[in-house]
Amino acid sequence: MSGMLIRYRLVKDILNLWGYLTSRRKTQFKGLFVLMLIAALAEMVSMGAIFPFLGVITNPDAVFIHPLMQPINNFFEISTSANLRLIVTSLFIVVVVLAGLIRVFLIFISTRLLFATGVDISLMTYNSALHMPYIEHVKINSSELINSVFNKSGDVVYGIMMPTVTLVSSIIIIVGVVSILVAINPVVMLISFLVFSIIYGAIIWFTSKKIKQNSQLISSESTRAIKYLQEGIGGIRDVLMSNSQAFYYSKYQDTIKSMRYAQGSNSIIGASPRYIIETIGIVFIALLAYILTSNEGSVSTAIPTLGVLAVGAQRLLPTLQQCYLSISSIKGSEYPLRDVLSVLQDNNEDADIGTKGVVFNEKIELDNVGFKYKTDSKCVLQDITLTINKGDCVGIVGETGSGKSTFIDLVMGLLSPSEGTILVDNQALGESNLVNWRKSVSHVPQSIYLSDTTIEKNIAFGKNIEDIDTSRVIQAASLAQIDGVISALPEGYKTIIGENGISLSGGQRQRIGIARSLFANSDVIVLDEATSALDYDTERKVMDSISQIDDTKTIIIIAHRTETLKNCNKIVMLKNGRISKIGKYSDFY
Repeated sequence: MSGMLIRYRLVKDILNLWGYLTSRRKTQFKGLFVLMLIAALAEMVSMGAIFPFLGVITNPDAVFIHPLMQPINNFFEISTSANLRLIVTSLFIVVVVLAGLIRVFLIFISTRLLFATGVDISLMTYNSALHMPYIEHVKINSSELINSVFNKSGDVVYGIMMPTVTLVSSIIIIVGVVSILVAINPVVMLISFLVFSIIYGAIIWFTSKKIKQNSQLISSESTRAIKYLQEGIGGIRDVLMSNSQAFYYSKYQDTIKSMRYAQGSNSIIGASPRYIIETIGIVFIALLAYILTSNEGSVSTAIPTLGVLAVGAQRLLPTLQQCYLSISSIKGSEYPLRDVLSVLQDNNEDADIGTKGVVFNEKIELDNVGFKYKTDSKCVLQDITLTINKGDCVGIVGETGSGKSTFIDLVMGLLSPSEGTILVDNQALGESNLVNWRKSVSHVPQSIYLSDTTIEKNIAFGKNIEDIDTSRVIQAASLAQIDGVISALPEGYKTIIGENGISLSGGQRQRIGIARSLFANSDVIVLDEATSALDYDTERKVMDSISQIDDTKTIIIIAHRTETLKNCNKIVMLKNGRISKIGKYSDFY
């Protein structure tokens, strides 16, 4: 029985999706439902008009002289059966045309609404991915997020919302059409409807498990396909050098074949029943025609009934097929829906959260801070107690795996301590103020992310072109010792640098990253191996420039070259996730 219906969990997920829609969209969908009722009523009227129309066409004289027609003849001043036939034909045409126009209008409105809702869902998913806590990004492969935002949000529209609207509309139309047909011939209609419903129900029951398996496979394989595309194309330099094209081609081939096969299987399952049902329907109408016309002289009375039933079948069978396709599609999109909801639920917070102000005038304190990435995993950092005064230049040193990167992620507010507290001027960092605290910190990693746009936009990262102060961009570039290189380019700061700065050297990319940090004019500047690709002289000039910017700037540096730490007034050594030593440069080197 469970296979014949959309499962409770899936229904619950659809209702959860409804909860994410804006009040405006919900109102529009309610209006769409009213329009569906109007379309169903129009369908009933057009179906009901067939019976008198065919009766008048086949035997106008008998209808004209019928006692029940006399008040109508008198009211409309119908004098002959020919006039009656003209009037009934005209009214029938008007009713059918109006019903058709209403259906077209319903398709137009529902399609526009669904596509607009699709945009909303994609934007909501992307916004949730952007606001997702950093710890969640650490756990999730980027290909999963990209797939959920770009592909699976579309699957939700085409595979869940559109079929749901179609299903509701089809059910309303079926109720209307069946009501008219039952009124004309209740026994035949009820038997026919039950037979076709049982056939479709049996098909849904037998195919439900396969559709669910295909849905799960399509969801996972589409993510893997994007993953192999990202790795193969994103790492094309290493791919070419290692001659591993065949490896990535083979992986992508296996994944895409599996995914497309599952999609094709669902498509076959969805389309096949139509032809079986249509064949049964035609045979049924043929047998019914034979039975109704077997008695001599009953042809003229049978034609109106047969006409209504034939048109009813023409309306009803495709509508039943639409119901079946909708249910199959909804079942087939269960896992994409679940993945999209998981992204939305990961950031189910108000937009204003984390906007409480943070003032940094005195010090940053780490009080017995500890951190672990999972509740059941080993601590990466333990018992970290440290004070960083405003204006300090602090060097963080230690062996690989000692917790240096995790330490700066905690200070920057990307991660929250599992134990202890981080305070800024005695104000604890937490959900209420993390967003504003991050605005106070600039981060320059070893591997700089650069977008495929101009140098100017990369330095003024995240700003629209009309909001960029060019003089500040040039000043930041000068301090980062990159202005001379940029000015020598034919287009200067307007030069497009390619995806991830492919046209620049490693040192140039790092200096643009440093310029970006300086442009932000943040209170705290974090340099995480930010000068590793620079030669000694350039690194020294960059560090001297940074140290002379403003004595109120707080600088935190991770570096392997000891010379980089010469300007630090405090050096912290980490070992096995704990502070093993704090001192000056002379205490270490």
